[in-house]
Amino acid sequence: MVVSEHIKDVLLGWLRALVVAGTPAGDPLRKRLCDRLVAACDAADVGLGEQRATAAKARADRTPEEVEDSRELNETYGSLFTGIGYGRRRRERTEIPREITDEIVVELLATLGPDLSSDGETILRRLAQAAPSRLAPAVENLSQDCACRYRRGFLAELTEAYYLDEETAGSLSREDGIRRRPRLGVAPLSAAYRGPFLALFRTDLSNGVVVLNRMHNHAALVRARTLTDLDPSGRVGKDPNLDAYRTELRVSGTQRSYVGDWNVWRWYRGTGVGPYPCMSALQALEQRCDQIIRADIPLADIVPILLDGCENLAMLGLVVGLLVRHIEKADRLLDPYLVEAVAWFREFDRVAGERTACSLHHPRGSLHSSGGLGRFARQRGFSF
Repeated sequence: MVVSEHIKDVLLGWLRALVVAGTPAGDPLRKRLCDRLVAACDAADVGLGEQRATAAKARADRTPEEVEDSRELNETYGSLFTGIGYGRRRRERTEIPREITDEIVVELLATLGPDLSSDGETILRRLAQAAPSRLAPAVENLSQDCACRYRRGFLAELTEAYYLDEETAGSLSREDGIRRRPRLGVAPLSAAYRGPFLALFRTDLSNGVVVLNRMHNHAALVRARTLTDLDPSGRVGKDPNLDAYRTELRVSGTQRSYVGDWNVWRWYRGTGVGPYPCMSALQALEQRCDQIIRADIPLADIVPILLDGCENLAMLGLVVGLLVRHIEKADRLLDPYLVEAVAWFREFDRVAGERTACSLHHPRGSLHSSGGLGRFARQRGFSF
């Protein structure tokens, strides 16, 4: 589908305006655009089928000599990059027409909002299965505000498919198993407004938190594996010993294992070493939680949602910070963390690291920080 940049900008601006205005499903022009996009993708599928048939006929018509030459080439060059970390087996994906992966098509489909239709949803689902890295226009641009208006849970599915990169887990070319986002000039690498997370938590908090915990569980585990068993070639071993990065805690009422190090604990502050999308997501979640708390929603109702599926220290760090900053409403929710020495160690490490970094730029040591358990302890009269 060939569309000029000017037409693309006009269409996207119009579609976003419809969503902002709250236009319900059934807008005639928006439905017509959806039909045109679906028809273009269907035509691309037909073209791909014809190309496959032509290629299959060409393979069948090869002479025995050509077949032997092809086999020798595969044997000679097939493992060329194995020694430098590219020999890992990748998940086999269904071939998809390049017209469907086109940035303009993806962004327009995601911006259709409530008029996406089941056919449009099917196209984006195919993309999530066959080429998830191509979903960036649907989750990284302003399209996420429109995608969340289609169906509850749909934006969460697209977010997980795009960011959670299992194929590159343990490769130094990626950020702890999380797909890297496109660069945006001088924009900060992590911020609450970056990515689909604010829109996701605003419209679908429970599903959004489940997706976020899956991302962080995966990222923390990949980071632990990388740190534990990194060989000279930069590849990660199959069965590294992760005991040094596993912590047994009873903060949720039952004893569970949480993965991470002191960097993972401070991801919600954007100061640790790790994947920037995870940091952005935690900052967006913290902002959304603050809004919910101001609306007089009890923290006792919020914390269980945050811990749903949590097996990482990143979410625990956010929960501790949230409870300390809203200690007047926390009642006894902080008690399970106060009896865990790991929580104290991680919080002291975080606060000390942030104050040290801040002092390099602010001699008086001013710092916008949650203060952590240390401040809470001082307020309660404890001394160290």
